[in-house]
Amino acid sequence: MYKGPLLNDIKIKKNNQDPLGIQGISQSIVGSICPIINSVTPHAFYWVLVNWVYYDVYENRKKTDYNSQITLNHYLKIYNYFIVLGNLFHDNTINNMMGTLKIRKDMAKQKEQNYSFNEDYIQELTGINYYKAALTTAGFITSKDEKGMDLDHIHLTQKGKNLALSLDKYMKETKFYQKYASKDQFDNIPYEVIKELGKVADFHMVLLPEAKILLQDYFFNTNNMLKKQAKFMKYLYYDLSIKDIDEKKLRTFLYDNFSPRANHSPCEEELLEIVRGWEVLIARHYFTNTIEMIFKYLLETLVEPVTEEELLEIMIKKIPDRQLADIIKENVLYGNDIDYLLAKGKKKKIAQEKILENALKILCALYNRLKDRNDINQQFLKLNNYGTSISLQEFLEDMDSFKGKLSSEYLKFIISKYVIQQHLETARRKLLLGEDTFFFGYDDGILYRIENSYFSYDYQNLRINQLFSVMKELEMLGDKEYEK
Repeated sequence: MYKGPLLNDIKIKKNNQDPLGIQGISQSIVGSICPIINSVTPHAFYWVLVNWVYYDVYENRKKTDYNSQITLNHYLKIYNYFIVLGNLFHDNTINNMMGTLKIRKDMAKQKEQNYSFNEDYIQELTGINYYKAALTTAGFITSKDEKGMDLDHIHLTQKGKNLALSLDKYMKETKFYQKYASKDQFDNIPYEVIKELGKVADFHMVLLPEAKILLQDYFFNTNNMLKKQAKFMKYLYYDLSIKDIDEKKLRTFLYDNFSPRANHSPCEEELLEIVRGWEVLIARHYFTNTIEMIFKYLLETLVEPVTEEELLEIMIKKIPDRQLADIIKENVLYGNDIDYLLAKGKKKKIAQEKILENALKILCALYNRLKDRNDINQQFLKLNNYGTSISLQEFLEDMDSFKGKLSSEYLKFIISKYVIQQHLETARRKLLLGEDTFFFGYDDGILYRIENSYFSYDYQNLRINQLFSVMKELEMLGDKEYEK
């Protein structure tokens, strides 16, 4: 095991995230069906701000700063602090702006007094890299010349300059910029000055109709998949009156409403790729949570060192043993049913063996939903993170091979392959990257629990909240949309 002598000076940090290495597949799927937008990019204004900071540094700072990402991030961090402050002075209900938690604490302390830049309000603007990537994809910024050769620093394209100028003409007129930012002075700035900044650099983008149109065009018209997603979001918003996003309700709706093996509601031919994509993504979420529920049950069962065979017998001993094919026929579950069973697995009062019984029901239901589905993207089913994860296709084939056998044999196989082996292989692989993700160890044929290793599971983000938020800010949804 990894407890042996370390010959190199390797710093190992504890990381309990994704101990089975199976969550990344969902990220790959959602990245395909909903590109550019993700869980850390809920505001369209950040694309404008990041782009403008490049412009501001290049136009007003020393040329030696051009190729310094540290310099760019430095100014992004400063501008973000004061712009978020200014926005909160006008609307304290805005969420998901970077660093909001500590900025609100500064507000509670300073109230309407002068403010100085608080370097510690956030460690780093982690979400900024996603906005930069989107700006690169959309052609606002580039690190390549016309021949594809690397440039010495990131350049704004003409599109990027146009986007920057849509904000620049307002920023340059603020007292914040004229009296403080242009002089690199970020201490003791009056409340009213910051409040004026928040009105100009507004996350609702009230003064930035040009920027809204540019972002609409380059993200939602040029990108074909996002264009289809935008049409689907408008269909949900206007035709189906889904205007307030409850992710739990929307998850089950997207899983069942358009599926030919559930409600099978009609849908435009152009949107079929979208609705099938959401269905298989949510199926993947259900699969991931189900395997993680079994993992949680295993950890709760592994109270003392045992062999793998002994552990498997303990876990399944109270579960009725039946033909797997019969259980498959019985379980045609809808999203609400699966949500309910997964929620029960989190409760301490539920009988332990019921967790495994419910997991089997969900797996059979997923088999019924996905088997022989030629109408969904087969590549999504085959995704396995270069052989390090478990694909839905592999899951379907494994269940096929056990259909003529007893459920106890299938459950032992699932626990052994999808949980024990998968966890140990994932943890060993992550250890090479300096991360300790071991929840249990295996030594001389014995499995043993690692002390103080707590695990819980939950759904991954659907990105739909973020997509709705961005579209509303760009006036693509709501009473003032440019184009319905």
